[in-house]
Amino acid sequence: MKKQALRVVVMFALLFSLATVGANAQTAQQRIVVNIPFEFVVGQKTLPAGEYDIKRIARNSEKALLVRSTDGRKSEMIITHTAEAGTAREAQPTQVSFHRYGDKYFLFQIWTQGASVGRELPASQQERDLRRELERNTSKMDIAHLISAPQTVHVKARLK
Repeated sequence: MKKQALRVVVMFALLFSLATVGANAQTAQQRIVVNIPFEFVVGQKTLPAGEYDIKRIARNSEKALLVRSTDGRKSEMIITHTAEAGTAREAQPTQVSFHRYGDKYFLFQIWTQGASVGRELPASQQERDLRRELERNTSKMDIAHLISAPQTVHVKARLK
């Protein structure tokens, strides 16, 4: 009886681990496709407007992502960290978010529909420099925090 119970437990554990590996492999193959209508900064590169794929570089890690134009001519690898949604995102679409300062856009977050966590990029050196410049130029005004704070722009994307 003990052998049979042990065999059942091992079988369930094996089935569970195979299902988990299959689900992770499927998720790792998933990519986000987004048509970005403006030039934007990601990592250390400025990329032109166009259609981009965003996908994991490694199957076992969500941290490293590749942002690549669908024609394969432009790309940048990025390291991200977890972003947690303040509210339920079930109804929110898959989207890519940018910080906007005037006519400069910086890739900021990547969200998948239904997920309670997304991916967030640290501010690039170029974005930090721009933010400091804006704060310096507006420091004498009462509305300095409004001018130097970025606007958030969301672009709808789709899963493929």
